[in-house]
Amino acid sequence: MDVRTTFRSTVLTFTIVVATSLCSTVIPGLNLAALTDSSDLIIAGQVLALKEAGHGIVRVNGKQFSSIRMLATIHVDQVLKGSFGSPRLEVGFDLPISPAGSMGYRGVPAGAYRLVFLRGSTPKYELANPFYPSVVASPGFATLEANVMKRVIGQIAAVLESPTTTDAEKLEAMSTLYRVNDPLITSGLRRALKHKSEVVRLSAVAELLNRNDISVLPIAVDALLHPKTDLPEYVRQNLSAAIGASAANDEAITTISQLLQAANPDIRRNAASALRNTSSKAAIGPLVLTLSDRDFQVRYYGVIGLAEITGQNEWRPLIEDFQTNEARYLKHWKNWAQANQHR
Repeated sequence: MDVRTTFRSTVLTFTIVVATSLCSTVIPGLNLAALTDSSDLIIAGQVLALKEAGHGIVRVNGKQFSSIRMLATIHVDQVLKGSFGSPRLEVGFDLPISPAGSMGYRGVPAGAYRLVFLRGSTPKYELANPFYPSVVASPGFATLEANVMKRVIGQIAAVLESPTTTDAEKLEAMSTLYRVNDPLITSGLRRALKHKSEVVRLSAVAELLNRNDISVLPIAVDALLHPKTDLPEYVRQNLSAAIGASAANDEAITTISQLLQAANPDIRRNAASALRNTSSKAAIGPLVLTLSDRDFQVRYYGVIGLAEITGQNEWRPLIEDFQTNEARYLKHWKNWAQANQHR
């Protein structure tokens, strides 16, 4: 799986549905805290070997499927939770055989250095979560933290700071730590701002914005207004969405307002949403400009933003009402702006 193409889709809280003629599989979003809590043993180590070990049966969403039985051999570097006394661990797992492939069951990747989450006890362990059996980790990182969650976060955040981890691993670390709050993560993201890869740098910018760090906003705005031709579309989308959801303040309004001139309507929509979210009178002028935007959603965000900021709730339409009576609302707000010298 290409981490770049799934960077945000794997971490949002919504679920993913894989539909087949036989069943529909709901793949939950990753909840790192719940995964950590539900595991009996968490190890950091290298997946030395992965081989087929026959066939079996697995039940997915109450339906039975044939499966390929896999056996992973892992060199254990560290034990983050539980107790394990051997340098090697073998764990078996099933990959369903269906028209939808593995239906979201991931297994563990051969040759990779991972944090592996397990249930059970010696000598028989199984993967704690077939959808998220492991996450990226950094070789050589050690911590004296007593708290298990802190140890897990530290291992993943170390991937961002390590000079030896790949771009794909750094992106996976950001994905895994999405909406997890800890100073170690912020430190790692700031270190990633200096990375040679623009994809990694701008992905770190988006993640810092998601943590309401507005100091990186000028970097995001410049990247959106002057994108490199080889910049992947998902990076642009992540930056734009992060701005739209950010808790911007008065100082950020001028910078965000520049995005109202962007050719891409999605960028303008998120800029209008961010201006609305400031709840600041300083955003009134830029929001008035959105009333003449060629995109329906930008105009709608402008109207409801003006209504919320000025307290004119009777002129804050639901989107269905705005679709039916757009001219009425636009006329009111343009007249109001002119009367109040907001041009």
